[in-house]
Amino acid sequence: MRRTSKFGAGAASVRRGCEYAGDTASARSGETSPETLGCRRATDRRCGALLPALDPTALGWKERDFYLAPDFYSAIFDWSGNCGTTAWWDGKIVGAYVQDDAGRVELIVPSDPGPAGRTALQAEAKRLADWFDGEKVTSLYKCPLVTWDRSTAIPRT
Repeated sequence: MRRTSKFGAGAASVRRGCEYAGDTASARSGETSPETLGCRRATDRRCGALLPALDPTALGWKERDFYLAPDFYSAIFDWSGNCGTTAWWDGKIVGAYVQDDAGRVELIVPSDPGPAGRTALQAEAKRLADWFDGEKVTSLYKCPLVTWDRSTAIPRT
């Protein structure tokens, strides 16, 4: 019998994801933490992260103003409260990402997060694309932002 997470990922996929993030303890246990994403406390350093659709980090809060500007809510969440992929900078959702036909990760960030944010998010996009290794991942849940004009995407480096 194949063990799966509540999102349908097999145990091997969860371990591989944790190993990708450099968290060997979580790779063994299957549990994750903010440290898994390479983030420490906000006072230690700023960080960027690309999270998958329906990630509990974005979904787990009724009040979302502390990590999402109220006028940006409709760009990330659909009418039933589901979210697609999200791009985070400095503890806030700043956009989303998609894969192109070649499997590369394309960032869609409408407001410029500044040089440090751009660099961090581009590095995460490259790291995620390398981990995908050409595999195309599709999601049933796409945030409204990914269907908007792509001229707002951060260019690939």
